[in-house]
Amino acid sequence: MNSTLPASALEFVLGRNDTFFSSARDWQPQAIATHQQSQPPTNLALRLAMAARLQALLGRPIDPDMIWADVGDGVAVAVVNGVRFQLKHSQLVLFRPCVECGADQFASADLRTPADLGYALSAWEPRHRGCQPEDAADYLDYM
Repeated sequence: MNSTLPASALEFVLGRNDTFFSSARDWQPQAIATHQQSQPPTNLALRLAMAARLQALLGRPIDPDMIWADVGDGVAVAVVNGVRFQLKHSQLVLFRPCVECGADQFASADLRTPADLGYALSAWEPRHRGCQPEDAADYLDYM
């Protein structure tokens, strides 16, 4: 036996009451809007968030269309003048290769201020554990 009731029976059981909405046709857009507001951020929202963070750090607007985002992973990536930035779980970092061998990419600390960005671009020297700074050519003179 089918347990679903025909629409006419449902109207009898539930009664016909359109007083929940201002008009009988308002319920559909309201339901859709409620659903959309309950959804996690979209790729566009993530790209806009990263563009705003980058603009605050760089002092210039960044086109959100130049930012790649995957809301499923919560990641957005942009390359600005050859520097790769990543926003993940509200942490904005930049990537630089090992200063000794040039291989791999290392993520900086979270960039919150222009001073953080300046440090990551200048003083921060990411290295592999096995990569050490080269000794000066005249290192034996100091032994």
